[in-house]
Amino acid sequence: MGGREPGAGRGDGRAGRRPRAVRAAARAGEYLRRLAELPLATQPGEGWWYHTCSDVLGVLLARATGRTLSDLLEEFVTGPLGLADTGFTAAADRMPTSYGSDPDGSLRPLDTVDRFAGPPVFESLACGLVSTVGDYLTFLEMLVDGGPVLTEASAQMVTADHLTDPQRRTAQGVIEPGAGYGFQVEVRPGGLVGWAGGLGTIGYVDRSTGRSAAVFTTQSLELPGAMEALNQVWGLVAE
Repeated sequence: MGGREPGAGRGDGRAGRRPRAVRAAARAGEYLRRLAELPLATQPGEGWWYHTCSDVLGVLLARATGRTLSDLLEEFVTGPLGLADTGFTAAADRMPTSYGSDPDGSLRPLDTVDRFAGPPVFESLACGLVSTVGDYLTFLEMLVDGGPVLTEASAQMVTADHLTDPQRRTAQGVIEPGAGYGFQVEVRPGGLVGWAGGLGTIGYVDRSTGRSAAVFTTQSLELPGAMEALNQVWGLVAE
């Protein structure tokens, strides 16, 4: 999709600021209104922009079906897969405290516990779901052959790289060099698919072997050494 950035001119994907990768606090209609006011960073199809496309897709699904994302996920994804611990809310006593970094480098507790305590104003497909390692592994395993929610052909389509070369250039710094992007999953050389999340989670599956690994930490990727530690997961998948 054509990304939108505050202060960026058309076709200029580097000027201005990009929408932040955080859950929107506005309702769907207001979110779209604000997004539409931003100048295009690229013409549609010329670039790829992390996060925003997922939230726009969520609004589109809800409006096209006349249903909430919660209902759609329950019927088509979490229900058939048995993901009882995946949703837009979670009990506070089951949520760990996550940590980010202050400007001086010190640890700073984030608002993840309160953030998922009640139904959100905006059900975000970009960063609105909370889950467990067990549920996450079940989801990764589904990407191998589709399980009960996708045909094998659909699973192949979801996990194939769909980026063009110009889109791949705008994705630098978000996906790894040499990698591509499917339907909401990074596609790495050799058949590994999955994602590393900013709050310190990572999960990938090797579609050729069915082997998967997921690690959830309480340290966001902005903390020194966090990404390096999570990268060790590659060894777990490859062994």
